[in-house]
Amino acid sequence: MIRIKDNTVSIKGLKVEMIFALAVLEGVFDSYALPTVITAGTEGQVGDGVHMDTSKHYYGEALDIRKRQVPKSALATFVAKMRKHLGSDFEVIAHKTHFHIETSG
Repeated sequence: MIRIKDNTVSIKGLKVEMIFALAVLEGVFDSYALPTVITAGTEGQVGDGVHMDTSKHYYGEALDIRKRQVPKSALATFVAKMRKHLGSDFEVIAHKTHFHIETSG
């Protein structure tokens, strides 16, 4: 199940590639019986401090997904599975509180 954290998070303007990535990610999360929670999408504008000025979030090419529901013991395997299923067209970065997923290149 895909959820959006709250009404401050927007997915308006997501590129088709990111919608595909979200569907793939949902499958990975579902295989662990975990919800897919979007914590950041396309909200904000360059220069407002919501994301870094060079962030792909502003262009619909990145999403942040909540990480805290993934058991620490399964984290490495979980990240490897996301990377495998998404393929080389996407980057998966595990931050302290979330997974940052963006298009490559």
